[in-house]
Amino acid sequence: MNMPALTHARPQHLKFARGALVAIVLAVMASLIAMPPASAAGKKFSDVPSSHQFRTEISWLSAQGITTGYSDGTFRPKSAVTREAFAAFLYRLEGSPKVSLPSKSPFKDVKSSDKFYKEIVWLAKTGISTGWADGTFRPDIAISREAMAAFLNRAAGDTNWRGDSVLFTDVSRSAKFYDEIDWLANEGITTGYDAGYGCREFKPTDAITREAMAAFVYRYDTGKGTPLTSTNCSPPKPSAPSTPSLPADRDCADFATHAQAQAWFLKYYPAYGDFARLDADGDGKACETLP
Repeated sequence: MNMPALTHARPQHLKFARGALVAIVLAVMASLIAMPPASAAGKKFSDVPSSHQFRTEISWLSAQGITTGYSDGTFRPKSAVTREAFAAFLYRLEGSPKVSLPSKSPFKDVKSSDKFYKEIVWLAKTGISTGWADGTFRPDIAISREAMAAFLNRAAGDTNWRGDSVLFTDVSRSAKFYDEIDWLANEGITTGYDAGYGCREFKPTDAITREAMAAFVYRYDTGKGTPLTSTNCSPPKPSAPSTPSLPADRDCADFATHAQAQAWFLKYYPAYGDFARLDADGDGKACETLP
């Protein structure tokens, strides 16, 4: 079932009458003057220095109220994101909409008393997650990169997207979330990892880190990403295995142990067959009578 696209904060281009526009500008200026600098810039985390690769995205995540980090003042950018935590992040991103909570949980491993019960129910009601086939949501496990691709794709309402190219060497057309990952790249939400020779990897089953999640969500909401629509993946072709030169003939008496005979046998067989007749019974073991 295709769910309607959720309303999130992507830029909208609207036309206003001149008077209305002036009023809006004045109101915005007044709000900016009243806004504390820390709110505008986002919370500073002790483990996210100004030189951090995703400092802008993490700061934005904080400024939007999507995360407050941890009580010790850290963000823990390298930690994995759990499925329940991402439910909360996405719920806040969409404006913390009202949720009619059911008397019975949609998932048998999520109780109404759980910290993120409301957010997980919202995820189920919007069709962003259907959980697992056994009726569980598995809130405590780390969400994979491919699952996050699927969640964001459904949240955007782009479930009819069909990919037409293989952008990542580790995501084939037959992969479960191929279309969602292709969409993620085309939207500029991810470019994956550089695998060399113009190739990219997505690492779909890896747990997503909090810093990568910040980057994904930031690009998803602001549109400030670089679309990846094609790659020039040209890895070198593996060289054909060379055939060893034909050695002088040997027999079992030329070897001190079975291990030596076996190593010699495997090197030249099957390129030349058992020309030395070291494996008389054809069981793949040479000179079995040797110690």
